[in-house]
Amino acid sequence: ENSGISWSASEDILYLLESDSTPELIALDGSTFSQLYSTRLMHKALDFAFVETGGMITKFYVATDANHVAIYGSASYPEGYGVMGSDLDGDNIPDTLDNDDDGDSYQDDWDFNCHNSTLCSREPDLQTIRSMGIRVDGNTIIVEDIYTMSQSDTYLFRNLSRRSITSDQRISYEETNMIESAFCHNMDKNDYVQKLRISLELSVGQVNNGTVQCEILSGLSFTKTYDKEQIKFSFKTAFDVSPNITLPVTLYLNEQISVIDSSITNLVENHPILIQQTTLEGEILSILWWNSDSSQTLELNFTAVQQEQSQINTLLQSVINNTVPIVAISAGVVLLMWVLIRRRNRNSLILDDAEFEDSDADEPVDEDDTLNSADYDLDDYTRPKPIVDSDYITKQVNETPILTENIPTEEKPTDRRAFTIDNDAEFVEKRGVKRRSGRINRNAQGPIMSTKRKRLDGKLDIPGERVITGKKPVTKQHQGAPPVRKVRKVRPVKKDD
Repeated sequence: ENSGISWSASEDILYLLESDSTPELIALDGSTFSQLYSTRLMHKALDFAFVETGGMITKFYVATDANHVAIYGSASYPEGYGVMGSDLDGDNIPDTLDNDDDGDSYQDDWDFNCHNSTLCSREPDLQTIRSMGIRVDGNTIIVEDIYTMSQSDTYLFRNLSRRSITSDQRISYEETNMIESAFCHNMDKNDYVQKLRISLELSVGQVNNGTVQCEILSGLSFTKTYDKEQIKFSFKTAFDVSPNITLPVTLYLNEQISVIDSSITNLVENHPILIQQTTLEGEILSILWWNSDSSQTLELNFTAVQQEQSQINTLLQSVINNTVPIVAISAGVVLLMWVLIRRRNRNSLILDDAEFEDSDADEPVDEDDTLNSADYDLDDYTRPKPIVDSDYITKQVNETPILTENIPTEEKPTDRRAFTIDNDAEFVEKRGVKRRSGRINRNAQGPIMSTKRKRLDGKLDIPGERVITGKKPVTKQHQGAPPVRKVRKVRPVKKDD
């Protein structure tokens, strides 16, 4: 929306006033209609008029919707600027003409905000004077320059901007952003960055480049017109350092800069400055820096953070520093354990084979099989010799025969009885059979003999048949009667004297 159009006196520049969400006075080239420059407004604009000097606008007036006329133009120095006299705050205005001697944004007649002084106009309030926060972030130095408006100027700006977008008694975020944009757009950023960069020096390296960001900190958003809180705004500048910052480093502040001729700061107090240094540990150190001829260069030291290493960090660092020995020792331990496990497994296999062999050897076998085995050789055993002593004589004694029973042979397949269910005792015959403890293989005809046992007389030992030796007389025995065997024993008898 265009609220007004006007040509310059030389008719080579066309001035255009826009009144929308971003009101602005734009200067266009008369031949190409390209934009030459512009001035941002912080309120609604209904109409405008301007004054030229040498083909350039020195002032222009804008009608607002708040029953005010806003005047824009080059900044003018305040009354008494440059006059000789005692100057406490260092703003080049003597205290006799200065309305604010201590520079805390409170006029001397209304300066009662002090505790330990009888004359508050000589003791600045550290909360409202200009402050400069300085910190190091990586390879960047950040300087935040904070200004505070007086209460009278605060009320004026609120009254102009409270109806910029919405006609009410409070200032919204959009209206605050409009003022913020006007402050930053209308200042000479290059002039500010250049002056600030020259005032900073490093012990190692130098500051380069520089970007500025404007911000309204407090005093506008959702405040009424006559709220006691004052407007605070800041210019935050980030500088690059070349070469990279090497800690420790010292930052020197040579002078207190002022840009009252190229920014809105001509309406606020610029001296003295409260320097707030933020260390790398996050601690804030404050120094009140007065602007006087005898003031020395301010030094700010930034040192590396001394971090206390915890036990975990120390252990990790030790592990990292001794990685090779730890890996070698671990590999040796693993290899040794592997060898021991392999050896144990091999010994276990050998023991298992030995156990199987022992179990086969310990398997109980029949007594007859053991005595009559093919490996049993009587020639390997000798007959015990009688005891020969001068005190003993040999005497033959015939004793009564001892009756022994032959071990009944195993039942032949032909002797087996047929199955019967008769419980009569005469048909049920219990035969005492001595079981073998060994394993016997059987088939339908009976047990299977694994070997043929060879006797000493050259005959075959047929299971189930009795063998008649030459030492016993042949006698007829009744069936079931126990055989009779005579035993001849020789006992030693002691000789009589």
